[in-house]
Amino acid sequence: MKKKWFIVISFVAMALGFLASRYIHAPDAQATVEQLKFDSNFDKNSLNDFESDYLIIDFWASWCQPCLESLPYYHQKFKTLPISKFDWLAVNLDTDKTQAQDFLSQLNLSHTQVFFDPNGHLQTAFAVSALPTLLIIDKQGKEVVRLLGFNQNQQNKLTKILGDLTKK
Repeated sequence: MKKKWFIVISFVAMALGFLASRYIHAPDAQATVEQLKFDSNFDKNSLNDFESDYLIIDFWASWCQPCLESLPYYHQKFKTLPISKFDWLAVNLDTDKTQAQDFLSQLNLSHTQVFFDPNGHLQTAFAVSALPTLLIIDKQGKEVVRLLGFNQNQQNKLTKILGDLTKK
């Protein structure tokens, strides 16, 4: 009789476990990422702090050769965008913050808004596998655009995309 109850209880526990796994979900990864806090060189330290329609996120590192060209280009390109519609965030992936600061200083970009992410939390959350990578995220946290690398083709795509998004 005890064996029979044990089997019944085990079966019920398995069924409840199965149902729970189907209907109870872990927190949304995007929500978690938005709540992370980062060391930065300006007054914001979380993705939640940005309020524009679109957040442009540029992933870079001081050792990234194409980043030598992409950061100054993006700085010039994005400073002409309407600030109510777009925010630009440069996410640095160097393990040593001083390397990033020296890199920015050499390019005369010390005033660029940077999150220092030495542990790669945002890189992992957004599945960034190459540098530079440029993402455009909408207010709902949905990825609208992903551009890998930096070349003339990417610049042309970006110009068209920004024009389209500005009109929305």
